[in-house]
Amino acid sequence: MTAMAEAVRALRDERDIVRVLYQYAHGLDYGPEDAFLDAFTPDGSWQRVAGRRPARRFAGRVGLTQM
Repeated sequence: MTAMAEAVRALRDERDIVRVLYQYAHGLDYGPEDAFLDAFTPDGSWQRVAGRRPARRFAGRVGLTQM
């Protein structure tokens, strides 16, 4: 792969990551819930560290919905 092709691939990868981050943040703040959940893979998970609330892990679509 040429240097130019590698640079283009890196930019596309970054763009795709930014899109998912925007989808996640917007879905979390404003909904709809499906937009937030679709930012995760089917086996995605979220782990909350201990703080004001106890640590907890949310896994899969059902668990993330409960989050």
